[in-house]
Amino acid sequence: MILGNSKFWVGLMVGSLAGAVIYHCATSKKAKELRAAICASLHDGQCCLLDEARDKAADAAVKIADALADKAAEAKDKVHAYTGK
Repeated sequence: MILGNSKFWVGLMVGSLAGAVIYHCATSKKAKELRAAICASLHDGQCCLLDEARDKAADAAVKIADALADKAAEAKDKVHAYTGK
């Protein structure tokens, strides 16, 4: 069934050729130099981005913890009011 399907074979050949071309381009000297330049430029700015993201996550965690603590205190007050203790 699959062996007689010409679209399957054409797709397989096109995919193989595309993969070979991409692999060749990715392993070339110019591609390695470009990748190194991109990594170097990202690494310089990456530290700042990670620090900002960590600070924002910490601030959000503090807000969530405060909100949960408030809700817990309200629930505690309601339970004590209901039981009379």
